[in-house]
Amino acid sequence: MHERRLWSNLGYALVALLVFAILWHLLCPSPTNLSPLGDAFTLYTHNSTIFTYPLQLLPPNDYNSIIDISFNFTMINFVCDETSPLLLILIHTAPTNYVKRKTVRETWGQEVDGVKVLFMKNGANTLYV
Repeated sequence: MHERRLWSNLGYALVALLVFAILWHLLCPSPTNLSPLGDAFTLYTHNSTIFTYPLQLLPPNDYNSIIDISFNFTMINFVCDETSPLLLILIHTAPTNYVKRKTVRETWGQEVDGVKVLFMKNGANTLYV
């Protein structure tokens, strides 16, 4: 008799908790991530704080950004024509980062079946890239 009352009380408590959670979700507004300034990007500083900076405030001649916002990319070679890799890893780099690219190729970027590692870099005028 007492065991049956215990299970029914636990059932009522669970139903009450679910009703409370649903009401809380419906009545409490959730925060929105919309910025009144429009599009923004995340700026990572040396102390790992996150700051959202509006794109409109960037100078139009700032060529140090990682992403080409106009999306004008040049594809010179077609490295995946003969294969269908399971995993394609794209790494952005600069022409002067030869040693870093070499380190990646010698460590985790080695050739493995089903995995293709590609470096995306800006055009360079030298042969030592």
